[in-house]
Amino acid sequence: MEQHPVLLATVTTVVGSLITGGAMYAAQSGNRATDRQNAVQATTKPTGKITTPGILKAGDKFRLSGWIKDVPEGYALWAFSEQVSSGKLWPQYQPCRIDDVSGAWTCPDLRVDGIGDVGQDWQVRVALVTAQNAVDIKAYAIAKEYKDEQRDGFAGLPDGAIPIHEEKVLEE
Repeated sequence: MEQHPVLLATVTTVVGSLITGGAMYAAQSGNRATDRQNAVQATTKPTGKITTPGILKAGDKFRLSGWIKDVPEGYALWAFSEQVSSGKLWPQYQPCRIDDVSGAWTCPDLRVDGIGDVGQDWQVRVALVTAQNAVDIKAYAIAKEYKDEQRDGFAGLPDGAIPIHEEKVLEE
């Protein structure tokens, strides 16, 4: 049987192109599906609400609860107390727990205000934070807890955080 090197090279090139083209098409189709999913996620803004029953009063400890939906992957829900006049935020030491099925959430006990804060307006706020924000918040909480010093609150929500809801706290 006689071999034709030009024909063999051409067939090899065509087959190789078909395989490469098919693989690229499959990869691009997968990327298009991921892109569509990311676009839907990007346009679906997370929503939620604090639904803790009763009146939230400064000086009391209370457990915040509520509901949330459309939480982006990689985010955690965190509670903050905010001194309205300064805009400073003090984070809760632990994240809130979200039920994956219902979207109901609860936060660990939260105390709003501190020594010398009588007469100040306060509100509680919940926000979705990134993993890096959570690390920063935990480092802040540990430093405050173990260094036994008055630490200033955050000047605002951490970069990348998504505000969800806030609720006014009544003065003591």
